[in-house]
Amino acid sequence: MATVTEPGAMLAVRAAHSDITPLLAGYDRVGIAAVNGPDSVVVSGLRDQVHALRDQLLAQGRSAKLLAVDDAFHSPLMDPVLDDFARALGELPAGRMTIPLISTRLGRLATSAELTSASYWVEHLRHSVRFDDAVQCARAAGASVFLEVGPGATLTSLTQDAFASAGIDDALVLSASRRDREGPRALLGALAALHTAGHSVHWDALFGTRRRVDLPTYAFTRRRYWLDFQAGDRTDVAAAGLAAPGHPLLGAVVEHPATGEMVFTHRWSLHSHGWLGDHSVFGAAVVPATAYLDVALSAGAWAGCDSVEELTLEVPLILPPDGDVQLRVVLGAADDTGRRTV
Repeated sequence: MATVTEPGAMLAVRAAHSDITPLLAGYDRVGIAAVNGPDSVVVSGLRDQVHALRDQLLAQGRSAKLLAVDDAFHSPLMDPVLDDFARALGELPAGRMTIPLISTRLGRLATSAELTSASYWVEHLRHSVRFDDAVQCARAAGASVFLEVGPGATLTSLTQDAFASAGIDDALVLSASRRDREGPRALLGALAALHTAGHSVHWDALFGTRRRVDLPTYAFTRRRYWLDFQAGDRTDVAAAGLAAPGHPLLGAVVEHPATGEMVFTHRWSLHSHGWLGDHSVFGAAVVPATAYLDVALSAGAWAGCDSVEELTLEVPLILPPDGDVQLRVVLGAADDTGRRTV
């Protein structure tokens, strides 16, 4: 049986197919392996020639990146194995097609006769993958949801880039698996995105007998969902001449009699405000931006200001595993328009 003995390589290039094809005239052992998008192609072939082409493209200011593979599929290097591959396939059994299949080899709907032909798969090994044509064919046929089912999200990124280049913003592109995310979490995330986009998901098949509950309707009832208690020290601040803002992240407030400034104080810790530990970054509890926003809104409401126009966070606040952080929120004096700094 013939084998491929020449060292191969594959190169991802950020350029249009029409721009790369003329450059290949000087390389007899290199070909277009895939057209993934309007400005995304993969070149495959003899390693030395692929490397030379990469250097040429980089010198022109183009983006070109070698892929982490040693084989040169869809290139002239496959020629020695095509006959043996065809003989190994032999006669393929014909089946009944129940779901239309768009071929990335043809860039269009494939017939049952084509898919059960050995020559189709031999050509698939040798010739270019027309992924972009296949995606656009599915789009033209009315597809609006594209779900990648595989070991990663490479095709998801290619599809998103192709749609972005074409100005298409109404297609949902998802991946059921991601290398940086656990399998069940990635799958559930994709299903949740399908559900929130209005598509039907058979949840009973996924969860079985587990009981589902409705989410709170806070977006409509305007109810607050902070834990309904005053965390930390329960000392009566009124006895010290202070007022209690009634917010779990603000313990006391005092107004400066001369300037009208207001100062809110409290102590935050993972012991008294355990839910703040849910926002963890690299193992450290970082106070989330929503907590700052809620504190600013609550302090503003105490002074008669009902909105936050701008909030900039310059340094993250990390809660220590033990001990606490003393908080002081200063609400500036009102200006001529009633606005205050915080």
